[in-house]
Amino acid sequence: MPVLTIYGMPPDLKDSSALTHLVLEELPRAVAAVEELGVKPGQVTAFVPSDLVNEALGEEIIVFIEGLWMRKERTPEVRQRLADAVLDCMRRFAEEHVFRCEMIEVIPRSQRPEDGFADWRKEPVTTATPLPQVASFSTSRPDPTADIRAFQEQVQSFAREALTELRSRLESGERQFTIERRFDRSACREDGLGRYVRLNWFQRLFYDIVDPVWGMQGVEAYADYASKDADSMEEDNTMVYRLSVA
Repeated sequence: MPVLTIYGMPPDLKDSSALTHLVLEELPRAVAAVEELGVKPGQVTAFVPSDLVNEALGEEIIVFIEGLWMRKERTPEVRQRLADAVLDCMRRFAEEHVFRCEMIEVIPRSQRPEDGFADWRKEPVTTATPLPQVASFSTSRPDPTADIRAFQEQVQSFAREALTELRSRLESGERQFTIERRFDRSACREDGLGRYVRLNWFQRLFYDIVDPVWGMQGVEAYADYASKDADSMEEDNTMVYRLSVA
């Protein structure tokens, strides 16, 4: 998935709401707007690392775009439009918040599958530690993360099954079909610690597993709320996961 790393940002902006909005909202939308990439905003990650030298920060801003697997639809023209979209987003931000900025560079980097890739992902939830027993009764309570782990296992199990079914149907000659399942995410609105579970967590459960076939042979992946109505989105607890070949 695309990863943006921004260097040269002035330290006084590191904790600003404007920068937070840039990396969490504006840049992911700009990347996702390049349709040939086949990514959603929730799959785009942006980092603003601290620079060791503070002198002259803000005059030159460099953005590296990594995590782009080389695919036939990600042509040089598409990568150039991606660079232009990110540049336009950064330019508007600099004109409003980084007044001494004189130059912005955006550098996309493509990666081939044969170059190698490895990752490690910590479980998104942890098991609550039972409280000690007092006198003759127990103060232990049900694990508030159990439903979330069950949801995660269901989605990941479906993703693996969908991959197997997709490959089998392609090998048998089918060229137009859809594999879809819906899950109730109502038990996952909080992670057991009182924090709301973000939509991109529900999406990544699916995308991280189906990524090897996504964008190949006309395969499309989809993971989102069942309702696309912005006014009711938070009330709709149904997630739709789909692999399709058009």
